[in-house]
Amino acid sequence: MKTIIFTRNESLVQNLSYHLLPLSFEIVHESDTSRLFDLLKEEYDLIVFDIADFPRHWKPIVKLLRDDKSKEQTIVVLINANQFPFEEAAKAIYLGVNGIIDYDANDKREIYRLMEIFKRYRSVKENRRFMRVIPEQDEVFQILFTNPHTGTIVTGRVVDVSIQGIMFTPLEPSMASGLEDGDTIPHCSLQIGEHVISLECKISRAGGSVGMEFTYFNEDAHHRLFTYLMERPFRKLRQQVERPAARGEE
Repeated sequence: MKTIIFTRNESLVQNLSYHLLPLSFEIVHESDTSRLFDLLKEEYDLIVFDIADFPRHWKPIVKLLRDDKSKEQTIVVLINANQFPFEEAAKAIYLGVNGIIDYDANDKREIYRLMEIFKRYRSVKENRRFMRVIPEQDEVFQILFTNPHTGTIVTGRVVDVSIQGIMFTPLEPSMASGLEDGDTIPHCSLQIGEHVISLECKISRAGGSVGMEFTYFNEDAHHRLFTYLMERPFRKLRQQVERPAARGEE
């Protein structure tokens, strides 16, 4: 998914990129107003306008865009709208803007709102792509199951995880010996943060990296996984806020 951010605020770009890049967004940053119309000849899934820097330029851009692209095809969000007058907000809605965000780098709800706006206008298929997460070093995602062919316990490093499945690299290549596409794994344990959920899986790709499709969730496992993935932006932004505070206490 391709995103363009119109702003002169480098910290805003860094903050949005921090949360969007792990969710498969490709980020383009532009601050030169003379190139706005040329850049919009390209295809973008999400356009973010910093109206603190560009209080007027977004209007002709959105009007031109909506002559060709619907609100579902290209999502437009106005950000840094803390002092946005009511009349301007009404005009934005009339022109086809998808959302308006006040934005505060220290408020985790703002990033969540941006993602919620995006999800609101996407199909189920695209929402599934949106939910794919590439774990960072400080995140806990662990898979554990028994190889049905050898009886060996299988675990490894999670490459990515979504509400539909997981890709991981076995801790030892021999652990995945004999696994084939289509194999059913009836008992899997997936650790997500502090929680361990139980589910059934099917091997969707065997090899050096193993892909698994989730076929059945036990009890509330589906809800736990969905909630954990959706709240991930909250946790990451909270960490950003808490780290400087922790350093200040030292």
